[in-house]
Amino acid sequence: MKRLLFFCALILLFGSVLPCTAATAQVDLYRKALTADPQNQTLRYHLGVALLNQGEDRQALSAFRRVYSQRADDPEINFNLALVYSRLEDPDSALIYLDQARASGAGNQPEIYPLQNVYFNLVLLYEQSGQLGDAVSLLQRLSSENPSHLEYLRVLGDYQLRLGRIDEAIGTLGRYLQKMPEDNEVREYAFAALFNRGLAAYEKRKTAVARSEFSRALQFVDKSPLVFYYLAVLDYQEEKYLQVAGRLPQIFAALGDDLKSSARSILYNTALSLKRQGDYEGAQRALLPLSSAVRPRAKDLALLAGIQLQLGENSQARQNYLRVLREDPGHVAAVNGIQAAEKGAFNEIMDAAGSAFATEKLTAVRGYLEQAAEIYPEDNRLRIYQARLSRATRQGWLRFQRQAEQFEEQQRYADALAVLRKGLRLAPQESRLLRQEARLVKHLSARIEELYRQGRDLYTRGELHSARARLDQLVALSPTHQGGKDYLLRIDQQLQREAQQFVDAGEFALERANLLEARRAFTRALRAWPGEAAAIEGLKRTEQMLASRVAETLVQARRARSEGRLSAARKLLSAGQQKWPADALDRELAEIESELRRRQKSIALLARAAIRKQQFVQATQLLAQVRRLSPESGIPAVIGAELKAARSRA
Repeated sequence: MKRLLFFCALILLFGSVLPCTAATAQVDLYRKALTADPQNQTLRYHLGVALLNQGEDRQALSAFRRVYSQRADDPEINFNLALVYSRLEDPDSALIYLDQARASGAGNQPEIYPLQNVYFNLVLLYEQSGQLGDAVSLLQRLSSENPSHLEYLRVLGDYQLRLGRIDEAIGTLGRYLQKMPEDNEVREYAFAALFNRGLAAYEKRKTAVARSEFSRALQFVDKSPLVFYYLAVLDYQEEKYLQVAGRLPQIFAALGDDLKSSARSILYNTALSLKRQGDYEGAQRALLPLSSAVRPRAKDLALLAGIQLQLGENSQARQNYLRVLREDPGHVAAVNGIQAAEKGAFNEIMDAAGSAFATEKLTAVRGYLEQAAEIYPEDNRLRIYQARLSRATRQGWLRFQRQAEQFEEQQRYADALAVLRKGLRLAPQESRLLRQEARLVKHLSARIEELYRQGRDLYTRGELHSARARLDQLVALSPTHQGGKDYLLRIDQQLQREAQQFVDAGEFALERANLLEARRAFTRALRAWPGEAAAIEGLKRTEQMLASRVAETLVQARRARSEGRLSAARKLLSAGQQKWPADALDRELAEIESELRRRQKSIALLARAAIRKQQFVQATQLLAQVRRLSPESGIPAVIGAELKAARSRA
């Protein structure tokens, strides 16, 4: 986790320190005045403020202490003493006076007394001085008093982890992530702490502790491949094979080569054990990632085929036995098993053919009978079905032919051709159908030529998608039209080249972190060639990176907002909008702008009140805050004029 930058609470209070020359001049004026009136405690107090502005911290402390007894209930002197001790790196003393400032009413004026920023500064002082326990104690108090201040929880969890108080840290970071689920940095930090704890327990063979810590880690990173692997190992060691079959296949592909080799053995042995127990479905689940590999092992396929045989999945078993025998013709289990698989597969296929006959799905019937003929080509049942198919096919194509003739008589040539081709799917070599098709195509020659001409013209003008649509219609009417097919091939090649150029441009943009340009390039690639795998993958990666950047921007802006740094939050969100626009950023920015307007009005009221009381230094500081919050607004100019006039009158 990134360490937080140390910041000066004085800057947060006053906006900016007075220039050295101005501060020195004020110090000299107050000292001269005190020479004439040494008992004037108000002058001495303002001398302390001037010294503080000049950076003379110890002299400022001396001045404040001399007048403290008369102003002990004044929030301003307590706050300034807290600042002095903070700058002198004495957080214990600073904390006493800061608490006193709050008790005196400073907490009701956050625009003047930014207590939370100074408290947080003290936390950092404790950390820098090696007093991490004191930092944790103060943060625990602050987070309970200010539950909406999420940065306290984040840093508290970090410190607790560094102190080895892991259970406390996980609880703290869990509460933080409930409010800030987008903060993946904190999520991964908490996950790593629990995973490392689980791994240490695993190496010491403390299996119960390891399982508990690994399971807790999953609440931060769901389906972590490493956690799933180690939990599966523990399940395997405890012979919980069903749990192995349910967990390990989910992340097998994501494992590195070393762990994948170990996982492969675990899955094979798990499947073997489940098969022996009669849990064939569980065994099949365990083998799924092994059997679907690019080059599966013969032993994996043979075991899977045996399981499928037990489940009655004979066709799949036969296919897997054949795959085994292609790799190892002498494989004993495959040689013995394929006979039973083929007998069962033949019966399955013939039953499916019978069902297809019942619903008159003749194309499906033909496919089933071709499969059956590969197994038992001389089977009597097969021959009966083949003869039945031949009769049904003839009846079918004759019916389509008659319908086509009727359409042809009505000069509905396109409809006639569509119906006739249904018949050709049943009898692709039937000469009567082929002659009728040629006659219909001739009738449609004018339409075909018109489509061909339009397609060529559109292609010449570079309108490739429109040209393709026309030529698709052409080829649907005349599948043998060579000119149309040539143009379609040419268009497809050109579109694929265009898509590849856009993919290259997208990858180039990604390398330079230009995510919006990458998104545009990959999108254009998919418009050119919708099935372009590289464009689909590139767009997916781009969207993931964009979502990550948006989430990161939101986290940073919300941290700044929780610390009261609204201007910084606005700047982060505005920059994020320009780089990766998103509705979430728009909504967050609108909330920040609204809050800034409210704060500006509040500080403007305080500045005017200070002007009326002739507290010009305070009014100047408040005016500077108004300017920072909204420099483009006309309010600072109005208040500035009022302050100038009041000073002139005074």
